[in-house]
Amino acid sequence: MALIDCAACGKRISNKLDVCHFCGCSTFDTESTETVRSLRISRRKFVARMEMAAYAAVTIVTGGAWWYWEDTHGLLDPVSAGPLITIGAGTGSFLLMRLYAMYYNSKVRKRNKD
Repeated sequence: MALIDCAACGKRISNKLDVCHFCGCSTFDTESTETVRSLRISRRKFVARMEMAAYAAVTIVTGGAWWYWEDTHGLLDPVSAGPLITIGAGTGSFLLMRLYAMYYNSKVRKRNKD
């Protein structure tokens, strides 16, 4: 008896089982295995896109901070609205990305438990 990973939930199960006792997925059903595999790939792509968007937001915040520093000549002069808007937009978009990623992950975990 060998242990294999279930294609649907990823938990370790016996290779002699016809159905995973954690999620109920058939171990011999290639159609459901391919469907689950394509879902995992699409989830990974989605997470990668979210990470890239978060990196872009951090870059915008960094650019806004640099603009703020240059606009105030090292915090000696009053600041204009441009850098503050840029920093605020970058921070807001980063927070939205992270909140959506947390929501998406909780939805996926809940689906995996069912």
